[in-house]
Amino acid sequence: MNLETRKKLAANLRRLRLSCGYTQAELARHLKISRSLLAQCESGSRCPSLDMLYELSLFYGIRMDLMLEMDPVYIIDAAKCSADFSRNECHLVSQFRRLSAFSQGRLLEKAEDLVVWDAANRNRALKK
Repeated sequence: MNLETRKKLAANLRRLRLSCGYTQAELARHLKISRSLLAQCESGSRCPSLDMLYELSLFYGIRMDLMLEMDPVYIIDAAKCSADFSRNECHLVSQFRRLSAFSQGRLLEKAEDLVVWDAANRNRALKK
């Protein structure tokens, strides 16, 4: 892994931990690793193993590739989203945020139309 990618990963690991309110000791205990190993991964002096990245992705409820995301706000939003929503809902939110304001407006209009359509079809099904 090149130095720039390692630094980005290290920063994201630290951001994720802090945004979720964990100390290094708490997270290390959960992952069953030493606090010093976690500290080295967060500083960029050591690369986390794939197993560790996998465990972290499960812990935060995000895809592993998001740990390499360049936008720090995006990765933290993904972790917070996973705590509140299903995987499909998180995917929808992430796609929505990538749209322009105009496209977001169009999507909201279509969503409202789908809600009306879905309610009408549900009522027809109940009458049968």
